[in-house]
Amino acid sequence: MNTYALVMICFLLGILSKPMLVTLPFIMLLIDLWPAGRIRFGGGSAFSSIKPVLLRLLKEKIPFLIVISILSIAAYLTQEKGHAITPLSLYSMEMRIQNMSMAYWVYLKKMIWPTDLAVHYPYPGQMSYAVIVPSIVMFLGVCLYSLSTIRKHPFVAVGWWWFVITLFPVIGIVIIGPYLIADRYAYISMIGIYIILAWGAGAFVQKFQKLKAMACLAGVLILTGLTFLAWTQVKHWENSETLFRQALSIDPTNSVAHHNLATYYDHNKNYAKAIHHYGEAIRISPKYTEAYFNLGKTYFKRNEYRKAMKNLLKVTILNPKHAVAYNHLGIAYRFINDFDHSIASFEKAIKIDPNYKSAKKNLQLILSEKRISSRVQTH
Repeated sequence: MNTYALVMICFLLGILSKPMLVTLPFIMLLIDLWPAGRIRFGGGSAFSSIKPVLLRLLKEKIPFLIVISILSIAAYLTQEKGHAITPLSLYSMEMRIQNMSMAYWVYLKKMIWPTDLAVHYPYPGQMSYAVIVPSIVMFLGVCLYSLSTIRKHPFVAVGWWWFVITLFPVIGIVIIGPYLIADRYAYISMIGIYIILAWGAGAFVQKFQKLKAMACLAGVLILTGLTFLAWTQVKHWENSETLFRQALSIDPTNSVAHHNLATYYDHNKNYAKAIHHYGEAIRISPKYTEAYFNLGKTYFKRNEYRKAMKNLLKVTILNPKHAVAYNHLGIAYRFINDFDHSIASFEKAIKIDPNYKSAKKNLQLILSEKRISSRVQTH
């Protein structure tokens, strides 16, 4: 097996475990620059001196680009079918670009000062231009500075653009779920910042040999502090209740944390607490479709069918293509003996998803029950 095939296999295995690796071909180009040294700048303009080599390196990345194109399209369609893609009607493109400019700095802040970490951070929505404009200017400034150091300190350019590129797929242009950032997105991206810190520290020590011992001591103290913070953070992951309660202690308006805590209580049959937290999630985010849907299911479990129907109807208003909501709505109508609305709901679910076997089965059952009921009434 040649090296190229082995790299492709490792890439496919990696992307199965962490979809953010779709950016790997671009990271390979950065590595080609440094430390591999396959891109070398000559005299004249920077681009003209590397153009032939760059074209050759891009050509060898084409199979990877084909793979990530196919996987990206498949992932998007899957998320869209599962109603996980947040539509532009909820968050405009302008708002997404504004929040994207802030997200990079939020990740850096949490890396430098890792406190108030939570499993989920709510989407902040509209921000003031007094905050947005400086963040964009600073971001562009760092990008330009990294490029200006590409000959003398290539690790700065490689590290910064590693950070920027690997975060881009999850930075908020396409929103999957109601949040701007997530700690799990940082694992691969922060490697770039660590590259800058590690090689930057090495360059600093080489220049200031007398401060070598002090730099080593500072490194030990920082690692000790981060170890303690990691140990503290792990305790919050004991179970879903401790995890989402901790998220709510950081931000009580975190609708997703309320929703997920409610789901935990629902699974443990603590329906009163589940209803309370689903209600809080809806109060904070009135268009939270999944919260309405799960609240409806919880009422259903308590045999409160009319309350269940109220929430399921809200789901169909927010998302008219939610076939599962129509199926559950049909079941709820059946329990209050409203056969006509039950049939209409099942038919709507099947119209949305012609392969929905559960809805088809339920429709056959309700039609059979209606015929039997009609016969009984005629006698």
